[in-house]
This record gives sequence, structure tokens and C-alpha cells, in this order.
Amino acid sequence: MYKELYIVAGERNIKAAPTFGGLYANVGETTLGVETRLKRDDYRRKAAGGKWVILYRLRVPHYLSDKDIHRLLKSHPRVRYEKSANTEEFFFIGDSGSGHIARQTFKDCLSKIIHFDDLHLREQGKIKAPTPSKPSSQEENSLIIKCTAAILAYWISSPILLLLTLLFFTTLCCCGSPFSSNP
Repeated sequence: MYKELYIVAGERNIKAAPTFGGLYANVGETTLGVETRLKRDDYRRKAAGGKWVILYRLRVPHYLSDKDIHRLLKSHPRVRYEKSANTEEFFFIGDSGSGHIARQTFKDCLSKIIHFDDLHLREQGKIKAPTPSKPSSQEENSLIIKCTAAILAYWISSPILLLLTLLFFTTLCCCGSPFSSNP
């Protein structure tokens, strides 16, 4: 399962970026697709300053979260974050409105979480995001054997458990099953 991380900005914020000395943009995530996400009520209520413009999007594995990126952006020297109702909005210092600095800063933060070469190749469509694979039956059997060995090693290392096991099997062999209805 995958999701998209994205950067979007309002048209008026893009035009005003040179005046502001940077760009106000939102960094978020969606499993619906960015266009669909922008049509949702919460995005329509945000003070975007005009139509939303998608500056960057990237398909990533489901375990990555915009919260991971937000945490890194908040401490990045090229980003200013002002606590508000819009928790996805960041100010990218020095971005002229093209989104160049926002994209580069986003990639810098993302590269601290995933391998940058994979990110670069994924952007170009040369590789797909990693697909979680089901372990083979040989791997599953190996795991079962390792778990069984660990349990047996623990059981043997515990004198009380060993004694109880021997007592149970002795009773089972001499007297029959303690679980059967016939004595």
C-alpha cells in the first residue's frame, strides 16, 4: 500500500512569495491522490490565497508519514513554522514562488528517512517504491524452526519447566492421558 506526499501552495501565495521573502506552502499526505485531496472540505476552508497549485508529489510506502517530514521541516534552517490551525503550512525562506526551495528542502528532509538514490530514481520513474513481499515458505519454515529451537532452549534451561515436562510425560506414559474421559 502506498500514499503520496505532496507540497501545494495557493496561487496568491506563489505570486506574493518575492514580497514575503519566501513561500507559504502546505506539506501533506494522501492515499486518494493529491487532486482529490485538494477537493476535500478541509482544503477548501484553508486560506490558500486562490487555487491550489501542486508543486511536488511523490509516491512513498505507507509507513512514511507527513508527520515525519513535518518534524524535520520544523527544525530545518530554511523553514519557518508558525503554529496555527493549518498544521501543514510551512514558510520556505527564500523561495521565489517556483517551489524550488520548498522541493529541495522537502527532499533534504525525506532523504534523512529513506535512501536518497532511491528517491531520485523513483522521481524519474526508473524504480518503483519498494513492495512489501510475503516471505517464502522456506523462510517461514526457517522462522518456525528458529522459534521452536528458542522455546526448547528456554525450556531446557529452566529446571522447573524441565521437571514439569518430564512429570507430565511420565504420567502420560504410565497412566494414560490426563485429558481423556476414560481413566
